[in-house]
Amino acid sequence: MKTSRRPLRRVRRAFFAAAALSATISALTLVLPAFALQLFGSVLPAGSLEALWIIVGVVVGVLAVAGIVDFCRTLILLRAGLWVDHTIGAVLVEAAILRGGDAGTLRSEADAIGAVRKVLTGGRLGSALELPWAAMGCAALLFVHPWLGAGALFVVAISYLSCRIAAGRSLGGGHRDNDRAGRWLEAVAPQAGELAAMGAAGGVAWRWEQDNRGRTAKAYHLGWRFGLANALARVSQPVGIAVVVATGAYLDITQSLSPAAVVAAALLVMRAQSTIEQVIGGLQEFREGRAGWRVLVEAERTLGPTSSGHPGAVGGRGGEILLEAVYSFDAREQKSGLSNVHIRVEPGECIGVIGARGAGKSTLLKTMAGVVAPATGRIAVDGRPLALHQRSMTSRAVGYMGENCTLLPGSVAENIAGFEGHSIDAVAAAATRAGAHDMFSSLPNGYDSDAAGSASVLTFRQTRAVCLARALYGSPRVVILDEPELGANDREIAGLCEVLQGLRRDGVTVVLATADPRLLQSTDRIAVMTRGRVECLLPSRQLANSGANVGAASAAGLARAA
Repeated sequence: MKTSRRPLRRVRRAFFAAAALSATISALTLVLPAFALQLFGSVLPAGSLEALWIIVGVVVGVLAVAGIVDFCRTLILLRAGLWVDHTIGAVLVEAAILRGGDAGTLRSEADAIGAVRKVLTGGRLGSALELPWAAMGCAALLFVHPWLGAGALFVVAISYLSCRIAAGRSLGGGHRDNDRAGRWLEAVAPQAGELAAMGAAGGVAWRWEQDNRGRTAKAYHLGWRFGLANALARVSQPVGIAVVVATGAYLDITQSLSPAAVVAAALLVMRAQSTIEQVIGGLQEFREGRAGWRVLVEAERTLGPTSSGHPGAVGGRGGEILLEAVYSFDAREQKSGLSNVHIRVEPGECIGVIGARGAGKSTLLKTMAGVVAPATGRIAVDGRPLALHQRSMTSRAVGYMGENCTLLPGSVAENIAGFEGHSIDAVAAAATRAGAHDMFSSLPNGYDSDAAGSASVLTFRQTRAVCLARALYGSPRVVILDEPELGANDREIAGLCEVLQGLRRDGVTVVLATADPRLLQSTDRIAVMTRGRVECLLPSRQLANSGANVGAASAAGLARAA
């Protein structure tokens, strides 16, 4: 995917373009007050039908142009909203995933995208952009007569006060309370049956109500403020018109102002009040959109430089992996992961990783694949940082199959291709390299079969086969496999051995964690791990000749056997 350091730039440009068009629309709609001035000031006293039809035609033409400009503004904002959803959303979500963002971060950015899109496409933003010009039109009445201008500005001030009352303070902690209550329910849901059996349902519900109480109180006060603001707006509009008309009538009686100016002033005030009323109705939408925009701006700052496709691609086969002084920490289990790991895997080499349970095999492979970021140290593929190689499924340098294979809702083909745009030929090629093309073709719907969810018909081994094909999709230069033999019978393990031999013939670098000696026979060297360290790195042939049981022996025993 092509990304940019500033994907919000186009939305900013759309906003300024919409603001410029709003100024144009406001200028064009001044034709109505001008029409009133001409109608009551010249046409009616002269009694000229020809002049009447001419000015009516001019007014209709100008208003038609204003309608066209308004439609163009709407299209600009709609396209900006689609840009937020289809492009900016994908860029920011991709960046959050690359950063290892948790579910809360992803949900927050998704909510922010929705809030900004709602403002851009909701229709009220145009009224907000026209509001300053409407107020300036009322202020211009000061040049017609100070009293008339003062009355118009008084009406605008009352309407503005309604906005301020509705705005009040932001929800603040209410959102946090709502998030806390939602997280509580998410934690409760998997244990609902056990909690009910223990009689804890009442206590759990009480805790949720306490967490949700702040949100409820904030919603009540917000509704109260908006109700008051709407009531003031409904009263201020007719009262404002009455004030302006009464002021104009007084000035007309005293022969200080013509009736045409009174009508023109009333039209200006009506437009200003109508605009203010629409803005009041969208205040909550604007507030949420502004908060969402701040979230998107903050997320935008985390983006890397402009890139397109796979920035780490280099000529030749490549595939060298280098770990230097790598330390890691498992935050979930609160324990050390890797400890001062130094290892170099040559291009096209196949390395087996063995060790007792908890020795750090999976952590090492996750770190090599970029799933786990090291606390300190350096990881490079072909001399460049690992993160630069993982931008796209079709151009990545490293393919990874974890010990715990997880598929997402979607078809087998979509899961293999990582939900990027793909051709069935590329998907079938990856499945063929994984030795699973016949398996997937025999499914009820072939590659279109559901891979996860209630409609999935995949077995455990078929699920792992999808994960293996996903690791091989796009022909990565490095393939990292964590115990691919889990749940496999002798025939399937023989097929895995053929897959490894095929990868070696293609010059692919392979790092394999396994305790199966048949798979280890396909490796060049074996890394023996204990307590997060690579104790030794020994030739596989030498261990095989010594007759050591690599699946059960200790690190020290393997070193002595070699």
